Amino acid sequence: EAAAKDSVDFMKPILPQVTESNPQVVIVVGAGLAVKNAVLAMRAVGSTARIATMSNNASNAFIKLMEPNERGVIVSQVFPDEKSFTHPFVREAQMMAYKKKITLTPGMMEGFAAAKVAVKGLQGAGGSPTRASLHKSLESMRSFDLGGMLISFTPSDHSGLDITDLSIITKEKSFLR
Repeated sequence: EAAAKDSVDFMKPILPQVTESNPQVVIVVGAGLAVKNAVLAMRAVGSTARIATMSNNASNAFIKLMEPNERGVIVSQVFPDEKSFTHPFVREAQMMAYKKKITLTPGMMEGFAAAKVAVKGLQGAGGSPTRASLHKSLESMRSFDLGGMLISFTPSDHSGLDITDLSIITKEKSFLR
């Protein structure tokens, strides 16, 4: 709860450990505001550790929020580069975005995939879907082709994809893979 506020206070209990251990990288799992404040707190005590975070922060809004500490932040990605026109999934998303004059971001790629999975799940849930039928449909989804990427779910595995890529925020304030 404390990490959801625009304050560095939530970091105070662990700052001594961060400075004493002098890590090369600190992985911050949280929303953009929590990542920003964690970085501010670490920089205030002299830590020069690289920062890594999750794909939920893969947006231009996150880059802007991180100013002036955005450069060099590593962001995990679970989808191909949104500029990779050779990938069928990206090409489909780019064609749709072009028609609407939208520039894709890594976060939009995740949203596009989520929409495709939701539609497939609803189709498999029958004519009058219920929570239970949608749940069953999603958990029985095997090798669904998103466009060059297969996604699968089971009752015990909700991860979907088995790929991860990393990007880094550049001095030009963009994601580089």
